[in-house]
Amino acid sequence: MRAIAGIFLGGLCGCLSWILLCWLLGLDTQSSLAFWLFIPLYFGFGFAGFLAATN
Repeated sequence: MRAIAGIFLGGLCGCLSWILLCWLLGLDTQSSLAFWLFIPLYFGFGFAGFLAATN
């Protein structure tokens, strides 16, 4: 249960950081660059949340 919560919270942090980064860089969230920024942020934070919850 903690692992699922860690993945969920990590993914949420990844989404929020993606929105903040797009806003700071002035990117449109529909652009391909914003999409390629979303992938590592979402999965990276999700994996980090999983590791933090299971250790």
